[in-house]
Amino acid sequence: MGIGARRLAASGARRTGEFRHLPKVDLHVHLEGSLSFSLLRRFARDQGRAGLRSHDLAFHDFDGFLRAFARVCSYLCRPVDFQLAVQCLGRRLRRDGVIHAEVFFSPQVHTRRGLEYAELVKALERGAREVKAAGGPSLLFIADGVRQWGVESFQVLLAEMERHPSPSVVGIGLGGVEDAIPSRAFAPAFA
Repeated sequence: MGIGARRLAASGARRTGEFRHLPKVDLHVHLEGSLSFSLLRRFARDQGRAGLRSHDLAFHDFDGFLRAFARVCSYLCRPVDFQLAVQCLGRRLRRDGVIHAEVFFSPQVHTRRGLEYAELVKALERGAREVKAAGGPSLLFIADGVRQWGVESFQVLLAEMERHPSPSVVGIGLGGVEDAIPSRAFAPAFA
């Protein structure tokens, strides 16, 4: 490493230290993507599922990411799992100095496996209340629709959100495979 690179690295380390104490806002964090490996292993143990290894979740491309994401989501089986996931995320964000976060979650992935949207949201709300009571941060949620499952599936999610409104769910996004269906196909749902 050259002298310039060493100075830059040292400068970056100092800046990190300088900013560590400042309050922060995280406007784009995914609940399912925030799960630590230790929490996933706990879920696996609770569910009697053995053999989870960290390399099972490794990926090198977007298709691999989607497979890893599906595997991670398979460990979120009960509402209490979501509540615990929110608590763990909240603790990590608090350690990082985050005072507010808007957290994406993928309800369609979980409702397709039999979880009820309303129960899922109640669990997120319980977790967020517990995080706030423990010193924060404040947490709000954004439902992330799955593009590749189509417009009709997305409209089902919107209908669930309308049937079960929550002040904690403040928005909706559109994630997934971007070239599966053009965004304009979803425009009427956002109108």
